[in-house]
Amino acid sequence: MRSTTNELTIVQSLCHGIGSLTGYQNSIKCIQDDEEYVLTRNGLTYLKALNHDSWVYKTLYESCFNFQQQFGYGSEDFLLCIKLWCQLFQELIDLEIPTAVISISLANIIESLFQDSQSPMNHSIQSLKDLKYFLFKHGKLSITDLNQQPQKQKIKFSRYSRHSIDVDKESDCDHKYEIFSKFFEFVIDTLSEDHEIRSITKELFCFICKEQKPETSIDLHIPDINVELLPRTTSDTFPKVYKGILIPCSSCQYFDILSVVGEKPVQLKAVLVNTLAYGDSLGNPKDIRIRQVFDSKTYSRSNVFDEFRNNSSGNFHEQGMITSRGQEQIGTLESSHSDSETLQSTFPYENSERQISSEPFSKLKKTEVNFMIHRGELPLSLIEYCKSKQIQILSVPTYETLYRIKKTCGGNIIFDVENDLRLTDISDVRLQCHTVQWSVDDRIDSNKRVSRSATVCGFIQIEDGLVKTFGDSSYTVLIQGRGQDLAILHKEAFLNTLNRLKHIVRKRDLVTKSIEAHFVESLKSKALKTGNYHECPPWIQPDLDLFQDLIQEKVVLMFEKFTRCFTKDDSKLDIQCLDFKKRLWVDSLRFVTMIVNTRSAAEFSL
Repeated sequence: MRSTTNELTIVQSLCHGIGSLTGYQNSIKCIQDDEEYVLTRNGLTYLKALNHDSWVYKTLYESCFNFQQQFGYGSEDFLLCIKLWCQLFQELIDLEIPTAVISISLANIIESLFQDSQSPMNHSIQSLKDLKYFLFKHGKLSITDLNQQPQKQKIKFSRYSRHSIDVDKESDCDHKYEIFSKFFEFVIDTLSEDHEIRSITKELFCFICKEQKPETSIDLHIPDINVELLPRTTSDTFPKVYKGILIPCSSCQYFDILSVVGEKPVQLKAVLVNTLAYGDSLGNPKDIRIRQVFDSKTYSRSNVFDEFRNNSSGNFHEQGMITSRGQEQIGTLESSHSDSETLQSTFPYENSERQISSEPFSKLKKTEVNFMIHRGELPLSLIEYCKSKQIQILSVPTYETLYRIKKTCGGNIIFDVENDLRLTDISDVRLQCHTVQWSVDDRIDSNKRVSRSATVCGFIQIEDGLVKTFGDSSYTVLIQGRGQDLAILHKEAFLNTLNRLKHIVRKRDLVTKSIEAHFVESLKSKALKTGNYHECPPWIQPDLDLFQDLIQEKVVLMFEKFTRCFTKDDSKLDIQCLDFKKRLWVDSLRFVTMIVNTRSAAEFSL
């Protein structure tokens, strides 16, 4: 029994600092990660920084990671629930209640609470009528709007056609779109307290609603969103949401492309190349950082990598001009990475200066390719050929971006330029150039006049011109902040809001206010009938009946503690997907039960 409580103590200590990440203390965590300090509200990032050696930590991290992957948010809530369940188990074990009785009783209670269909907090939205009633109930629609029907228009006949034109269908679609937009504006306002996040999310859904007018009652597909960070205070003269995929590039390259493409969208051909291993663990941008300095020495990037790999200590620091991807960048290449094997494995070309055969060059010439969009290193001979033929080279940071371009524009991603390039690998991309201007600083002279300097950032927009053939629409959101950390925090907040909306749309049900407060009322009123959802051995049933009331009282205290942590303004609704709430409490309970039963079984076998 004592070993079991030790495991619970370890879990509680790992989750001890999670309170500030959940938002009710209005604070964030400063975490040291790879010799750098990161500001975050993400529970998974916090848990990773602890880096504990116990098997409990590894199991906890895996469970938290799976929950985050399933919903796209909520890892900090998941850890907080685990902490509360651990405290409850600890209290009941101290009362000498058998762990088997505790596990079965808690599982039955939580299942019964979510099976209670009489909850006034639950809203099933399966039709437009349900949607309108929800808005009316919360003051977003008047009684006139609630009873309003789509305007009926007479069927018009064309003298040049035998068939009639059904105007009612178009009118009905406009009516549904109007109701649908009001619903999402209301939900977005209640999900995020950050004004900028609300405005960006509303702008995004305005794009989506206009592209996908709901032909059925409440159907709306929310695609994956590509997020680009602007870690400075940007001007408000540019939109924050773009239809398609944005690729940032240097000012030099941007103006070269602008001179060829122009400001209007142009249909061109592109090759998608990936020469890095799949995944983000390899090719970490923290391994190699470029800082702006001046020196007279010149390196090719491949030579710098070779020298770094051959350095036995794994530490390399040199200044100079770095030639990369057909253009020169002034910078310093430095690395504090101690494992050279990880860096070496990310580059399949042992020496990027090696010559490749002329076959890929001839194929590029036949297809008249205009762009090469790649992730990873390219052979220098290929770079020189692209420069000579005025083929622009664009670099993307992740494989997911390449895959999204492939899904949007067709073609295939090639992993070996020399052997895999075929005529079917060419993508038809529709490009447009965008210039984003941000302010750098304001200077006040002796005459108290303000002079403002500015920097220009260029983005190449890939529009989804073939979306009807190859897949769903793609959108890019620009997140701004006064620094890199604040921009990342904005990104986290935006993705949390977006993923919560996705699950509400997908499941078509939601929970308003705090469902935990309703749980407290149900348990206190004794109105809840606890079902036997889990098989109970006959020798445990007497103890289960004996301790049932005591365990329920402890569960009430746990939910009351949770609701006190998340007390918010009564004028706002805490909207969540019902499935998220259920998985939050059920999966966290299963994790703690597994920890307790695993240790108990090990002790019993000994």
